[in-house]
Amino acid sequence: MKVNCAMAVLGCLGAALFGAPAAAQQFSAELVDTGSGNAGHATEVHVSDGKLRIETPGKHRGFMLTDSKAGTSYIVMPEQRMYMDMAAMGGSRMIQVLMPADPNNACPEWQEATKSAEHGADALTSCRRIGGDTVNGRSAVKYEGTTRKGEHAFAWVDPKLRFMLKTETSSGERMELRNIHEGPQPASLFAIPADFHKVDMKGMMQRFGKPQG
Repeated sequence: MKVNCAMAVLGCLGAALFGAPAAAQQFSAELVDTGSGNAGHATEVHVSDGKLRIETPGKHRGFMLTDSKAGTSYIVMPEQRMYMDMAAMGGSRMIQVLMPADPNNACPEWQEATKSAEHGADALTSCRRIGGDTVNGRSAVKYEGTTRKGEHAFAWVDPKLRFMLKTETSSGERMELRNIHEGPQPASLFAIPADFHKVDMKGMMQRFGKPQG
């Protein structure tokens, strides 16, 4: 399952935060891809007390569940009634970049997160807090960063929601958080149905990657 908008966010800012973020404001919203490649694609987002659900629409509908306090991350595939543990692959850390622990001082976290060799050219070589700004009427903290491969990016973080509001990269990737509705989120959104079965990465690849005869 592809989490397109989330991956667009991570493309320039790095892939992981090592620590768990503070509890986030409860809200629902849409991550809307406003870049040239996949403009208009919207991904549903639900956040509640450090738990995050990102749901992709379309033919292969599915969602990612991340619990920053428990350190868990799962990809859930409703049509197949199954789920896969992504924690070992950095799934929880990868999504946590959307919710920095300190919205007013996110650079140290992002830079520390991208030090590992696996990030290679995507590692941040510079990051700075520009200051306060506004995105679609919401207060935000604006950041500027550059990766080892020379890609340039800007990011805006909502200090109230503790969530990324907007990103822009020099390669043309852009996203915005829209249709924000603050309020309690149903606990059922962050739970895997009891009758779903767990599979590993190998099993998933065998299930979906096997050539059709």
